[in-house]
Amino acid sequence: PNPRLIVPGVSFEQKLAAGANAGQFTVDVTLSDNCPLGWFPLFVETDQGVSNPLTIAIDTLPQLPSNSTTPEKPATLPAAFSGILAGSNAVKIFVRAQAGERLAAEVEAQRLGAATDPVVEIKTERGTPLQIAWGKTALRGDARAEVQLPADGLYVVELHDLEYKAPGQNRFRLKVGDFRSVDQWFPIAAQPGEEV
Repeated sequence: PNPRLIVPGVSFEQKLAAGANAGQFTVDVTLSDNCPLGWFPLFVETDQGVSNPLTIAIDTLPQLPSNSTTPEKPATLPAAFSGILAGSNAVKIFVRAQAGERLAAEVEAQRLGAATDPVVEIKTERGTPLQIAWGKTALRGDARAEVQLPADGLYVVELHDLEYKAPGQNRFRLKVGDFRSVDQWFPIAAQPGEEV
């Protein structure tokens, strides 16, 4: 009864969509203009209590379903593609790019609570791998592939489980485009009031 979303530290408007029942509901959310970016715990609160958290990512990339691209309709980048990875399924995002362009693809899966061991591949249209990336400690088990493209043409960013046996239904976000990320910093700690 009376479900409400709670995301600590994030202000937003929410409206329960029609068709809610005891097993499922949909909420339309409008984030504030000054909303912080990052990963946040999302809770559902009802008159009977509060749920366990799920992790939600908030950023400025256009959000698209993972099945929204085809070879005939490649993606406009940068963008984030969301979906479910299960079993031996592989997700393919098609992009058209120019020679010399930098293409990066980073999956958020384990950081969002997924049990899959993700692998990201960047391939040519014919399927030749240009870059393959496995889970990295700096990404808390997720993967990022980056490549300088050799020629004009169609490319494929593929996401799959390492053993093609993703257990259960694994939520993911696959960010694709020319973006930069911080992997490490030094020193790893600082004291208050100290210049580092």
